[in-house]
Amino acid sequence: MDISDREAFVAMRLFLLQFYARAGNDMETLIADITLESDGQPLDPAAWDDWTRCIELARRS
Repeated sequence: MDISDREAFVAMRLFLLQFYARAGNDMETLIADITLESDGQPLDPAAWDDWTRCIELARRS
């Protein structure tokens, strides 16, 4: 899944806005949610789904 620098930046912003709306200003939880486990998956699998959704939205913008 290749994305441009701009698309990645837009996706990051969307991801952070979505996280903030759900969990507020809790950087510790955000970092924990996106920490990759030894199998390469994030600690919170929903974080990956959120991320890929944000990438798709960024590609359309």
